[in-house]
Amino acid sequence: AVVADFGLALALHAAGSGGTDTEDVEAGSYRVTSRGIAVGTPSYMSPEQATGEGFVDHRSDIYALGCVLYEMLTGDPPFTGSNAQAVLARQVTEHPPSIATVRREVPRDLERVVMRSLAKSPADRFQSATEFCAALQQVDSSIVYGGKEARRPWRWITAAAVTAISGLFAWTLWPTQPLDPNEIVAFPLEVVVAPGVEFTPSENLGPTIATVMVSALDGFGRLRWIDGGDLLDREGKSVRVPSQRERYRIARAAGAMFFTDGKLILRSDSAHVLLALRRTDQPDTVVRADTAGLLRTVTGDLGLRAVSPLLLDLLPPGQAVPVTSVLGRNADAIQEFVQGERLFRSGEFESAFAAFAGAVKRDSLFSLAAYKAALAAMWLDSLELADRMIDLAVRHRRTLAPRDGLMALGFDAFLKGQADSALWLFRSASALDPEYVPSEFGIGQVFRHLLPSETPQDSLSRSAFLGVYDATEGEFAPVLGYLAHSSIRLGRLREARSYIREMHERSPNDPALPTVELMLRCVEESPDVIDWRAKVLSDVDVVFQAARSLHMRAAHPACAAEGWRAVLEHDTTASNYRFSAMIGLMSVYLATGQHEAFRDFVVTTETSDPKLFPYIANFLALGDLVGAPVKAEVADWAKRARGSLPLPPDGSNDVGLWFLGVWETHRGSLRSARAIRDTLTSWAAWGGERRPRLLARGLSAQIAAAEGDTAAAIELLTSLHPNGPRPDLTWYPWEGVGLDWLLLARLEMARGDYARAFEVAGYLDAPGSVPNLMYLPASLEIRIKAGEKLGWRAGAEQLARRLEALKGGEPPKR
Repeated sequence: AVVADFGLALALHAAGSGGTDTEDVEAGSYRVTSRGIAVGTPSYMSPEQATGEGFVDHRSDIYALGCVLYEMLTGDPPFTGSNAQAVLARQVTEHPPSIATVRREVPRDLERVVMRSLAKSPADRFQSATEFCAALQQVDSSIVYGGKEARRPWRWITAAAVTAISGLFAWTLWPTQPLDPNEIVAFPLEVVVAPGVEFTPSENLGPTIATVMVSALDGFGRLRWIDGGDLLDREGKSVRVPSQRERYRIARAAGAMFFTDGKLILRSDSAHVLLALRRTDQPDTVVRADTAGLLRTVTGDLGLRAVSPLLLDLLPPGQAVPVTSVLGRNADAIQEFVQGERLFRSGEFESAFAAFAGAVKRDSLFSLAAYKAALAAMWLDSLELADRMIDLAVRHRRTLAPRDGLMALGFDAFLKGQADSALWLFRSASALDPEYVPSEFGIGQVFRHLLPSETPQDSLSRSAFLGVYDATEGEFAPVLGYLAHSSIRLGRLREARSYIREMHERSPNDPALPTVELMLRCVEESPDVIDWRAKVLSDVDVVFQAARSLHMRAAHPACAAEGWRAVLEHDTTASNYRFSAMIGLMSVYLATGQHEAFRDFVVTTETSDPKLFPYIANFLALGDLVGAPVKAEVADWAKRARGSLPLPPDGSNDVGLWFLGVWETHRGSLRSARAIRDTLTSWAAWGGERRPRLLARGLSAQIAAAEGDTAAAIELLTSLHPNGPRPDLTWYPWEGVGLDWLLLARLEMARGDYARAFEVAGYLDAPGSVPNLMYLPASLEIRIKAGEKLGWRAGAEQLARRLEALKGGEPPKR
């Protein structure tokens, strides 16, 4: 026997029984891999192998083979991550993303075979390679070749041979695309009022019951629900209850294998719901149920009570029908919630938030309404509104669908600035429901606004938003603005104009429209052709947002600088606009090598903005560190700063201490720097707050590096993760840990780990931090050198062109 790949094995002792019986093997053998230690290639390791716990047998090989087959079909293994630990964690806790989302042409029965081989429990997988092989051989032969489906005999011909009528009926109903067995369309109910009943129902009563069903059930288990009312609106149907033939056609066109329809019968003292579950590919297959209740329960409980028994055959054995998110909620709150759902789906997010918030006000335990309100606020990019609702959704997430519970936790982490946690949660929600658009949009938001440890953030953000655009066919208004911003920054102006045209057509009142149009004109023509004063007087936020976007990655620094200056000249108060514009302008000056302009700006701020000067002057220390000729000015600042710093345990000026400590470290005054570090450490211990801990740890790393203790410095720097609130991450240099990332990249270069140096230096390209732009030239120099060492000639040359353009204050030619 020749051992080609040891993998996980049992080594048998030469002496003993020969290893034929299980008892003898256990008694006379030892494990090459002991319990608690995981050995293998993370992307292909089974959950039991990844944890190092339990017995690992041939079914682990079944799992690994499933990973290989998954990668052959999609191009990537089922689980990837930034490091081995992340991949192993996903192997244990997450379900693989659906193959259909990447390769729609892969047959469903083939996907089912692959997914069974990737079951978390060994008992749920194929129990032998023979069984696995037999399942693959039974896969329908209609695999796609060259982008076209192989021809196969249409099964309705057999039916036509029986009678011409049945053959015609089968032909008209037979699906022309693969049907998803996990998708159910809920059509509006037909409302029937019994004779003598004086009650006049609302025209929305039938659609309301369907919407409540969809909202309550979507996201639980593997079933995905589609509101039939939305499909009718999309087709422009004025009749809210279409014919049965129309319902079959519409559900099939949506790719759903099932749909529900029925009647609501109103009597003098009660209401009855008659509900049917039908298969779109088998017209005679119908399951029916009915329920009755009081008139006041019509909008909530009745539809949910009726649908429960219909779903029993579609759910795993023992799983109850989950209706707790809506069942028993206040009837008026449900009405507002339904209104919010309709507004949300039509893209009216501001009105949708008001409706969802109204539902929460009427029923404070309505966690699904709170989650949807937070979702609407996030689409509006309104952090304050989202923060008001997300806490309630998180506290009562057990009543939410597992997918929505993960999303609520993800938004909570996003609002707290915990980028990597938010990413993990959004991806976990996406694994439960790969077609759920909000999870992909949340991933894009993390890469766009926060500072995750994956690179390149701007490209990953754009990729996520493109995924949302494709999934919604461009109908999701917020993503159009993000894609227009991105295209302008990349210099893809024709593409940007296309997105802007779509914005005009789909959402002409989108507040992002004036911003992207201003950006496009500045980049397409010149900053000089724009009347910045008129623009800023018309709407200061439009100019501010345009400057912020063009500032990212120094895409168009000249336009960004003009925008920041216009905001400063317009807003003469010590407002957030002015403060933020100051940080933006200083960062552009330092990134583009305009050191004299930077020095003049900081010095004149003392007379123009005496209230903001004590903080703005701190940037002199950072300017000195990145090469600005401000040694005399920074020395004067340091002298004044030492005299104004409070003593422990005050902690009120920990930021000023950090600036001073960093500067003292880099000029070699380590004794003074250590004293500052100790003060920050004592403040962190005294108050237990996040910011002093972050500052103390960062300064400790800087001091360790200056002392020559590279190992300690790298350990400290690696443990630093930007995790403050999003506004803090965006505007405060200590929160973005850019100086620390720059030091870590230099240390990795010094010890020869060029790939790691390249990766860390790339963190400084993240669009989520405005002041980190000042470190961009140094970051590019590190990546150029690392790329040359690694033989990445083309990439290094591209970065060199980018650095040259940056020094000239212009974007590189593309």
